[in-house]
Amino acid sequence: MKKKSPKKSSANDKPNGQAKQKYITGTEPVRIKAIEDAAYDYVAVRDERMSLTESEGENQERLLALMKTNQLTKYIFGDEPDQMVVEVVATDERAKVKKFRPEKKE
Repeated sequence: MKKKSPKKSSANDKPNGQAKQKYITGTEPVRIKAIEDAAYDYVAVRDERMSLTESEGENQERLLALMKTNQLTKYIFGDEPDQMVVEVVATDERAKVKKFRPEKKE
């Protein structure tokens, strides 16, 4: 007795077993190359940003560890007008870096 061979799936098969419906000639969706190009450009930038976000998180963790090692909650560095300040935000357990603006004395 022969065993039945498994059904070969085609590219048009949907997961639920129905074939993908094709467009009737003349009813295909309009393709706008400018929109497609803009979408591809956006996806490229978004993917780059997402990979940078991972790198940013790793660098932030390293900075926080260094601040804890040196028992600091605030660190100011650089020359004016480009001074920076690193502050440990206790509630979020993260390090925050921003431009330093000294308090104005009146």
